Amino acid sequence: MDVKILPCHSPFKIEGCFFPEVLFQAFPQKKRKKREMPSLREIRLFFSPIDGDNRFQASVKIVSEQDEKSERFCYSFALTSVGIFGWDGETTSDDGERKKFEEHLAITGASMLYSGLRTMLQTITAMGPHPPCILPPIRFVPEMIEKVEEVPFEDRDGTQEK
Repeated sequence: MDVKILPCHSPFKIEGCFFPEVLFQAFPQKKRKKREMPSLREIRLFFSPIDGDNRFQASVKIVSEQDEKSERFCYSFALTSVGIFGWDGETTSDDGERKKFEEHLAITGASMLYSGLRTMLQTITAMGPHPPCILPPIRFVPEMIEKVEEVPFEDRDGTQEK
């Protein structure tokens, strides 16, 4: 079977992403025979509205359950990923349609960032004393979006714009 790769132009662009927060601990076995994999205690999605240049920022923060005293969990972590995105397509001036449109952009950006967080956590834990930690699939919904009105964007030269 011949598989052809067709060129695809998406108006959704990712300009860059980074991890401003990477906190991780792996706990030894000690007294407890077997430790459990922690669940996610917190997932937060931040989104800045599209600016005049059709750029926006999304950020996803994940935090594991924490219970260091009982030695229940094998890992503890807090990770944050920030993405700077652009939109090359049409936008609307209707407030209701724009809100839904921005929710779709936030969810798409968050899904991309969460995938990166999953890969990072799996990489960090792959060689550890416990099984690798693989984040579960999640579904981002509009109710999860925390809007941030002004987020500085970092330019390629390292300066910040507002």
